[in-house]
Amino acid sequence: MKRCYFAACVFIATMSAQPLAHSAPIDPVGTEVTRFLTTLDTANASGCAGNFCASFIAEVFDDLNGVPGGTVRATIIDFNTNQFHFIQCSGPEYANSLFVSSGNGRATVNATLDPSSPNCSFFFNVLAPVTLNITGLADGTFHTTRQGTFRQEINNGGIFVGQFESFQFSDTFSGTIGSAFGPFQGFVRSDRNSQRERVR
Repeated sequence: MKRCYFAACVFIATMSAQPLAHSAPIDPVGTEVTRFLTTLDTANASGCAGNFCASFIAEVFDDLNGVPGGTVRATIIDFNTNQFHFIQCSGPEYANSLFVSSGNGRATVNATLDPSSPNCSFFFNVLAPVTLNITGLADGTFHTTRQGTFRQEINNGGIFVGQFESFQFSDTFSGTIGSAFGPFQGFVRSDRNSQRERVR
């Protein structure tokens, strides 16, 4: 059981680290290539306690048309039943599922992921809604602040540039992911774009 438990924790941590659609990569010359208009907040964490291992990743943003949206993903391994559960939901109804304070790293995640919703995908025995009710506080292990330029390319061929600022904190989260309970260890990140102007 200990080997299975360790393997499950590694798998859960890997799943929580997978980026979502609006994460912002860095291009070869150091410019932030953004897929959101002005705001992107992200939180992810994982942990094992009792007979459960679990992880989550949550993201809220405004898309390049300025429409608010969000994505929340939860992964749970229940050693009571030896079952694995995964569900991810996306859409405007999740735009308020995450709040991040860029000043101190505090984060809250509140969302219900319903497998019957057309905006949710799942596998491995998700038979009922999974509720996330989580609070994260910066734990002092890690904190970075970055500023620089960003570049946006939109579908009609237009290119926009501007300034970005990004904050990242290591957080310890308490609360629940379905039947799993914390603590969970992870990170929060808050990205902001400003001074956006079209160059082509």
